[in-house]
Amino acid sequence: MKSKLKAFGTHLGISLIIFLIILYFILSQWYPFPFFSTDGGWKGISIVAFVDVVLGPFLTFIVYKPGKKYLKLDLTIIGMIQAAALSWGIYTVHHERPAAAVLVEDYFMTVTMYDVERRVNSEKLITYSGHIPALIYLNVPEKELQATRLRSLQSGMSMALFDEYYAPINQDTIPVMITRGFDLAAYVADKPGDMRIYDNFVKAHPKDLTNIAFLEWHGRTKWGFIAVRKDNFELIDFLPIQPLTVEKKKIKA
Repeated sequence: MKSKLKAFGTHLGISLIIFLIILYFILSQWYPFPFFSTDGGWKGISIVAFVDVVLGPFLTFIVYKPGKKYLKLDLTIIGMIQAAALSWGIYTVHHERPAAAVLVEDYFMTVTMYDVERRVNSEKLITYSGHIPALIYLNVPEKELQATRLRSLQSGMSMALFDEYYAPINQDTIPVMITRGFDLAAYVADKPGDMRIYDNFVKAHPKDLTNIAFLEWHGRTKWGFIAVRKDNFELIDFLPIQPLTVEKKKIKA
């Protein structure tokens, strides 16, 4: 049993090192704030963790027996299975990572790298934001807005992918974007659970509140509001307060 546990521990240790390396890329490169919590970061980690930390070491624990015939072959097969499954997991997490968050009218909508590759060159995204995931402003002229909405409905393609309207977030566009914000205090006034979330945010940022705007954020797995600084559009926090389509049109800052 000691040798079995030692083999299990060795395999687990190696798997943990690999997992921590992958975790770094998920948290800092592929799903940085706020995408980790709003766009499937937890799902990505669970896939990698199961394949790398659970599956491989567990199979080693089952088959390992000192002196067993073909033990090296069994361990080699386990390693190959783990490597193949891990490669699939990494590919899935990487390919479905968020490519951009686009401010469409009065809400941010995230799009995946898979969606973008069908429509927008990823290198083009960097020209607007300097990095991926990119933050982009969809600057649709007022006179073209209705036609653009209709085009989106007819094509089944989100307006967030209409890259001909992409604009960078800078000192020229920030003032326009800030006007799309919501009076979140009024929005949550009659919602006790959401009010607690808002109050906790206010307590954490008492001096910055006048310089903060709240914009609706539509992630793939979670919707809410993103808090940004009005002067430089720095993302501060994500508030998991569910937007309501009817109310959000009525309560504009």
